[in-house]
Amino acid sequence: MFWQILNTILLVVLVLMTHNLLKIFLLSKIKVSKWIVLGATIVFLGMSIFAAVSGDVWLLYLGVFLTSNLALWFMDLKGWGGDKTLVQNDKSAKEEKIVIKSKAKPNRVKNLSEQEKEKMLLKKK
Repeated sequence: MFWQILNTILLVVLVLMTHNLLKIFLLSKIKVSKWIVLGATIVFLGMSIFAAVSGDVWLLYLGVFLTSNLALWFMDLKGWGGDKTLVQNDKSAKEEKIVIKSKAKPNRVKNLSEQEKEKMLLKKK
């Protein structure tokens, strides 16, 4: 019982460490669809279920390791984590704030009456 708990804790720590290192050095450079990653996650989940039924412990650990890393990568791509560095197809990230600037009116002084021209000259002083 103690060894199973220890193995599970070590597997979780190994998965998190591996995912963080992969995210820093590899996953941020790869541009792949999040749905392909989800499909691979489901395939490796099936592999780990098959390994659990067959009784092969090392294949089960490998399946859980790969499934967990791919699921975490999918969550990063989907934007469900706190870090938005791997988020793809996010419209709010691509959309920039639009600033409306008024158009310059070069003939403004020509079209003003004499009184308005005097008022503008007095305001400038």
